[in-house]
Amino acid sequence: MFKKGLPIGTIVVILVIALAAIGVGYGLWSKVLFIGGTVNTGNVNADFDAANTTDPGTTIDPGSDKNVGSCEVTGALTDELTVTIVNGYPGYSCDVYFYVTNTGSIPVKVQAYNLTGVPAELVVTTTGLPIGTQIEPATQIEGSGEALGDLHIRVLQEAEELASYSFSAAITLVQWNEYDLLGSAMALCQKNPTNWTCVPGATGVLFYGPSAPTFVYDFNAEGLALGTEYSLIYYPEPRGTTWPWPVRVIHYGTPDADGDLHLAGSFDFNMDLDGVKIWLVPSADIVGGSMSGWNPGNYLFEETLITYDDTDVGP
Repeated sequence: MFKKGLPIGTIVVILVIALAAIGVGYGLWSKVLFIGGTVNTGNVNADFDAANTTDPGTTIDPGSDKNVGSCEVTGALTDELTVTIVNGYPGYSCDVYFYVTNTGSIPVKVQAYNLTGVPAELVVTTTGLPIGTQIEPATQIEGSGEALGDLHIRVLQEAEELASYSFSAAITLVQWNEYDLLGSAMALCQKNPTNWTCVPGATGVLFYGPSAPTFVYDFNAEGLALGTEYSLIYYPEPRGTTWPWPVRVIHYGTPDADGDLHLAGSFDFNMDLDGVKIWLVPSADIVGGSMSGWNPGNYLFEETLITYDDTDVGP
């Protein structure tokens, strides 16, 4: 005679109770493993290692048979060169050759080459250091670490006697793996309010997408005053307006302990921008959406103008 088996549901319950009893009897043995880590970052840095011109003043002028003008360059082993033409005249020209050396530990690429403030009486062109040029760290790869550039300057017939003409140029270098991150870049610098050329001091780089539904940006600055809040602003030319000039604040923030500031995000202008200015100014100089103060020695000014296509705005 066969005995009737237990229902399936009962068997399941018994198994569960049995497993629970084992757990109570033996407990849980365990071991935790830990992983410690250290990340040492490198740095991006570059200088003008050497610079010279085709007319230092001791030879005849280029393309001429007389020694009349001279073209001098200073600032080697720094991050700013100064070119001075003395006794220039219509038709005079010179070339400034310079070496950019990667003195950091991270490879860099040339993201942008901006010329600003070039008067109609001059022609200024650059060669030898095209966009996308990669410069390896000088201390890591033997035989590399520098790139040669050429700045050509020519005085045109429109130049006046006893006049002074100024311009500025900026080379924007970025870490090699972030090259062309957003498509366009512009440099910002402190300027001499007399002739509006760049002077040594704080600097900034603005990366931005030139065509998008919103203005996408990534901004980095260094050498700023500690404890001061700064605003990145769109500064429209004050045509037909009176002081205080209206501005639009894109983003704001306070530098870290090293004087560095990073701002990133997107801003909806709801319009196209055609050759406009982007500045970095202390937030205290802005009240109610307008510039209420004017302290240009504390500002970073544009090295070129912004052109942006808002793809959400119809033609």
